[in-house]
Amino acid sequence: MEVNSLAEFGRSRLSKLDYTYDLLSGLSDDELEAVQKVALVFIKRNTEKMASHSTRDIVPFQPQTEEQLFERIDRSLAQVDAGLCEDLDDVVNEMLAEFEA
Repeated sequence: MEVNSLAEFGRSRLSKLDYTYDLLSGLSDDELEAVQKVALVFIKRNTEKMASHSTRDIVPFQPQTEEQLFERIDRSLAQVDAGLCEDLDDVVNEMLAEFEA
């Protein structure tokens, strides 16, 4: 079934899987590769949600071992030493100036 014929047939008559297959069947190989990458992101995100508490919980910080914590701190200090960080007050002032303009 071509995408153009889908409009005539009506989406409501197709299952979600059939509708998606119909849409995908008209894409080029490059476009299909892009869709695959997006699908993999969704799958990874859903796997991570299931591994954490509940899909309704927002967990911004995952538990870490002491070694992992010290590695993050060391990495952050290296970024500061390399000049890759900005002072919070400077960033906030810059953002506020953009809103006022």
